[in-house]
Amino acid sequence: MKREIGVIVNCVLCDSYFVVVINVVDLSNYSGKKGKDLLLNSYEKQQQQLNPSHPIFLRCPHCLELIHSMSYSNWLQSDADCLLSVCRYLSFAENEGPALYLDHREDENKKPKWKLCQGIETFGCSIFSSSS
Repeated sequence: MKREIGVIVNCVLCDSYFVVVINVVDLSNYSGKKGKDLLLNSYEKQQQQLNPSHPIFLRCPHCLELIHSMSYSNWLQSDADCLLSVCRYLSFAENEGPALYLDHREDENKKPKWKLCQGIETFGCSIFSSSS
């Protein structure tokens, strides 16, 4: 079964937070103790590549909604320009990479269910409890 790996990003321009998918992993390739160790090693390598102190340029859903005066889902279906915002990977601990999350939803037509798979997160991270 394939699962998306995501990371929380903070837009520097509008100060909103959102999840960006950075990879897809097929969990069926990681069975048994050796497989789980390989999977954790893979998570650690991915986490080390994400530097919270360096800016990245991404499409921020909130900025796009403000600029184009339409919902993000409508923007995705439109031919409106994509503007990139300055963002940073969010880290909850000093000298730590950003936390990685795995999408545990069973039905791809439903809203993602992100659960921590690598790193440190703050207690009660409310980004995942939004209704959008």
